[in-house]
Amino acid sequence: MAGKRTPGTLLKNNFEDATRGELESAHELKTGNVPSNSFELEELRAVVQRLWGETTIQAPITPAAPTPISAPKSKGIPNLSSSGVWEGRKRRVTILKRDTKLDYSQPIGWSGTIWNVPVGTPVDMPWPYWESLQNTLSTDHGSDDVVEWVRKPGGRLEKHVTPITTPTINYIDHGDVEGTEDLPTSYWDFYRREALKNNCFEGKHRSVLITIHNTLKDPLPAAYFRDMRDIDIRIEIAQVLGTDVADSLQGQMYAEA
Repeated sequence: MAGKRTPGTLLKNNFEDATRGELESAHELKTGNVPSNSFELEELRAVVQRLWGETTIQAPITPAAPTPISAPKSKGIPNLSSSGVWEGRKRRVTILKRDTKLDYSQPIGWSGTIWNVPVGTPVDMPWPYWESLQNTLSTDHGSDDVVEWVRKPGGRLEKHVTPITTPTINYIDHGDVEGTEDLPTSYWDFYRREALKNNCFEGKHRSVLITIHNTLKDPLPAAYFRDMRDIDIRIEIAQVLGTDVADSLQGQMYAEA
């Protein structure tokens, strides 16, 4: 009997021969959520293919000797996912060794993907990993270093706590990678910039609007959009992208109501 196929194995063929159960498992592994039963098989396949990248998994490994990264030549949608070659803003960072431990890499996670970042050498870090690194904090709420007992009138002792937050991973921040400073940090950032340029995708084809919607929110099957006008889809997109984007649609909402 053939062994169970992993998403990594299925990805080699871009999930083309994956069963519904395998697609559901790959979706749950990548997002943490079980996909809706309302998805048709091919709709679910398309969602999983987008979540896992085009055809191959590429770890976000960068050269040990950093080199400036220029902006992507393409004016299309950049790759801002956790698989493939990252085409957004980057931060140059050196992870420091902890005490005297022989650490060769430091795992840092983003969107279900773990990157074992080389220790002791500068790396060009995709922005979401940089954000994860900054959030690796530990807060001391109870040690003698943060607790002070204050005697109140009448002799009663009152506990005063001044929490101290420290990073659990020590690193050197070298700043943004040259040439990436103005690039988007996520799909949300990219589509927000685009929405502010064109009144939240006014005039875009319906299929484009659905793709943007399903990129910014949990992917939904075609049936969800069946009875929606294009303006309705744009409104849902605007609600995700922020108040100023939503405000830009108000006039058109009233005009088409």
